[in-house]
Amino acid sequence: MKRKLKRIFIAVLWVLMVAASLTGLTFANRWQEQAICRAVLIKIHDAQGYPLISEKEISNIISQRWGKPVGKPLKNLGFRDLEDDLRRIPVIESAEVFASLSGITEIHVTQRKPLMKLFFKEGNTFYLDRFGYFFKVNSGYSDRVLTVSGQIPFRIANFKRIKDIPENNPAYTSVLHLFQAGKYIQSHRLLNSLIAQAYYNNNGDVELIPVTGDHTILLGDFSDLEWRLDNLLLFYLRTAGRIDYRRYPVVNLKFKNQIVLTQNIP
Repeated sequence: MKRKLKRIFIAVLWVLMVAASLTGLTFANRWQEQAICRAVLIKIHDAQGYPLISEKEISNIISQRWGKPVGKPLKNLGFRDLEDDLRRIPVIESAEVFASLSGITEIHVTQRKPLMKLFFKEGNTFYLDRFGYFFKVNSGYSDRVLTVSGQIPFRIANFKRIKDIPENNPAYTSVLHLFQAGKYIQSHRLLNSLIAQAYYNNNGDVELIPVTGDHTILLGDFSDLEWRLDNLLLFYLRTAGRIDYRRYPVVNLKFKNQIVLTQNIP
């Protein structure tokens, strides 16, 4: 008897759940058919005080796609089409468009987070983001990220991201090592506050320039990067205030298990 009652209870519960779902779908369909866009709300995420794109620029894209959306039926606004338009913009990482029950159309845009800025000798400038995408930004944008310049041993060409570069292309290894180095420096609080620039000199060696600018860290290549930079931090802690970098302008990390100071000869 108890088993029979339990089965009846479960069956009734399922019927109620299905009925509630159908009622919800019916309500949603009716609401979407009748709802009017009452306002548009734009939110830009991950800007952190340095927006790569403005609300005005997004508003212009909305106008091109929808005209003036306020007062129009929501069913006539192509949310997915607008999302596709926004995602085609290089500085935008993701976009989501939806409407609330009150008729407010919300547009949420997540901008790319720059990892480093690349200055090529030909005059081209690109940003590389945390997911390995290359993109350009307006000249007015300014953020404190690692800057890379000098004889950079690769070119962006038509590649949109690191994964687009064939692995047999010499540029792939160079840019991948630089990308991994940038991620490590950015993830390390002390290193991120210490290192301002990476410079490829005429010998193909990588030089790191601290924010103080009073000396150069000769890295060479990116092999054993984490181990060498951790040793550098330990060296700084042990010698703080004891070294005049005007006399020793180069801290050389190229030698294994050694940190060599190069004296400035007048």
